[in-house]
Amino acid sequence: SLFGKGQQPLMFSKVAHTDSCQGWQRIGRNIQYFRNGRKRHGKALYTLSFTVDFAHARDVCLLAYCFPYSYAQLQEDLEEISNSPVSRAHCFVAPLCLTATGTECKVLTITANEGSRARASSQARPGSARNASRKVVFLSARVHPGESNSSWMMRGLIDFLAGPSSEAQRLRRIFVFKIIPMLNPDGVIHGQYRANMTGSDLNRQWATPSAEEHPTIWHAKALIQRLQTDCQVVMFCDLHGHSVKHNLFLYGCPMPAAYRVAAHANAAVPDTFPEFAQMLRLSSPSFSLSDSKLHMLEKGKENTGRVVAWRQLGIRHSFTLEASLCGTNMCSAADVSGALVQYACLDFEQMGHDLGIALALWSSCSARDRFAATARLDLPFGTPEGSQHTQRHTQSGHELGKPPETTTSAGLLKEKSALPHAGGNGFGEVARGEAAVSRELLMEAAAASAGVEVEQIENSVDFSLLLRACSKLLMARESLEGPAFASASVHK
Repeated sequence: SLFGKGQQPLMFSKVAHTDSCQGWQRIGRNIQYFRNGRKRHGKALYTLSFTVDFAHARDVCLLAYCFPYSYAQLQEDLEEISNSPVSRAHCFVAPLCLTATGTECKVLTITANEGSRARASSQARPGSARNASRKVVFLSARVHPGESNSSWMMRGLIDFLAGPSSEAQRLRRIFVFKIIPMLNPDGVIHGQYRANMTGSDLNRQWATPSAEEHPTIWHAKALIQRLQTDCQVVMFCDLHGHSVKHNLFLYGCPMPAAYRVAAHANAAVPDTFPEFAQMLRLSSPSFSLSDSKLHMLEKGKENTGRVVAWRQLGIRHSFTLEASLCGTNMCSAADVSGALVQYACLDFEQMGHDLGIALALWSSCSARDRFAATARLDLPFGTPEGSQHTQRHTQSGHELGKPPETTTSAGLLKEKSALPHAGGNGFGEVARGEAAVSRELLMEAAAASAGVEVEQIENSVDFSLLLRACSKLLMARESLEGPAFASASVHK
């Protein structure tokens, strides 16, 4: 458990929230996580203990493992996206199925609208891609109810994909995004950590799901199969939280042998999963390639969504994106090298935005360009990164009593920094603060490499130029002063 590696629980004080809009805060000292000598079903049980000080008399305090994100909040967010004048033309919400308790599980479709909203809305049923010429990207989250950070990541990703940025507009023109933001609504509503109301871990049911016991998985798989037949699903991505490891990382599936053969022959390299990992490394300061397992098929994972999508459904780019429930240990702050920085709520949302930028980079470059970019990084797949990280992470907690300032590229979803889920400590403000410097460096490098004026790059949708600029800056990172380069800020 990460509670033995620096993680703190979260607490929300109603008095502090009423007085100063303070949200969830990391709290606790003398934190211990240990075996308690008891067993259940042959497995050892553990105890978490910690000391907390209550600052206010007659207060009501709530404790949480991670920043809460409820089913009710999801409904509010989906309604807001559907009704926003910015996004309502290209975002459509439809029911996927009912759970075992009768709760509605919804699917969100995001794609460019080529006709009237009425016609487009009628074509946005879960099994329709609305345009057979567009490939499908399938995204899901919250199959494990306790991993609430995956919902915040999905919230940031939806905010990006539905937004007005040029990157998002381009993605909507070439892809249909089918999104199931909450695969296990029953578990979320009833406080389960990993299972649904029948006691099943839904992420172990993808191979042979039951329509009665695992309806959301059964219908999600059927949806993918229909889409694969109609127009091809080119990517499957399932968002998760991780309780043992730090950082943001990927789990993939075995890599085709043709990739290495083509690479050594300097031939056209086929589209393969590892290249997307490099795109994510370029777009997100949270991402750790050394923590990722790109080509391994672990025992016991055969029935997960990622593996079934790859093996049974034929989706080559199939992976799980995992974010630590705690934080990052890639910090290289001036005072403490390798210091642990716990994530704030906004950091998880920023990861969703970063995933959107990675999709834009990945979709905008040819396979040869993507492989050349990874070669310029001089980082073999699967090798530890070590000191490759810049000083991108530093302790930057928000001042108590003040909601954290937020910046988003879309701005469609309400800023809820004053609400209970906001607050905590994180490194996101530092990365966002570097945006102006990073953008100027990227624009200048891209313009120089293309032999054009900076203004042309700023108005261009050719992401291969920005990708080459990113690569050059990463290689030249030692010459930069301090945390001047934050790749997560490319889109700003």
